[in-house]
Amino acid sequence: MDRITKVFSKLFFEGICSLGIFILFTFFIQSKLLACSPGSFHADGNKNKKAIALTFDDGPGESSLKVLELLDHYQVKATFFMNGDQVELRPELAKEVLKRGHEIGDHTYSHINFYAYEKKFGLEKTKLKVKEEIQKSRDLIVQATGKSPELCRMPHGYHRAWMKEIAKEFNICLVNWTFGKDWLKISEDRLSKEYLQNLKPGAILLFHDGGRHREKTLNLLPLIIEEAKKRDFSIITVNQILEP
Repeated sequence: MDRITKVFSKLFFEGICSLGIFILFTFFIQSKLLACSPGSFHADGNKNKKAIALTFDDGPGESSLKVLELLDHYQVKATFFMNGDQVELRPELAKEVLKRGHEIGDHTYSHINFYAYEKKFGLEKTKLKVKEEIQKSRDLIVQATGKSPELCRMPHGYHRAWMKEIAKEFNICLVNWTFGKDWLKISEDRLSKEYLQNLKPGAILLFHDGGRHREKTLNLLPLIIEEAKKRDFSIITVNQILEP
């Protein structure tokens, strides 16, 4: 092999190695951005997964046990975003959610509408109140379950760019949702059609187990779960659906 051929061979080999390292590095960065890392924000899961995540807000409430029984019946796991004031009222129910293998996220203490709060009190007071609400709820969840939440969903889907820094402070990631309407005064037929239209890879579906009068949600869940299984979707937790 002459000298020129050796040089070209060496350059080719080094180029292939560099390309491989670049591809691995890019994959690593993308994985970190997608996974539930502290400070990250997500409204969808991994769209390359044929899976959905069922999430429940505002509990633990009067309907939580019925939701748990339905999930047990279908052998699926879900994620529950709990309000601290409700955990304070029903600590044993919060503990039961975790005991049955489900995931718990923070939904702040008292479910303040921070869009309205920010408009009334300004940015700095809002930041302080957000921290206070997350911390208070977090403490009560830990007290009830022994586990600190890794996820947080702000009431009304509140999100601002600066929220990511607060999330980093609390070592949590922020999660909104792909679709959810079970609190609206619309017919069960229309509601079921719209949820079924949103059975897509990576979808994070929002329901409510807190508050009263969740009959529509309880009627809707078997339909959604059965149809998802019929379409060969896995039903997994939020942390799982965010994984690469």
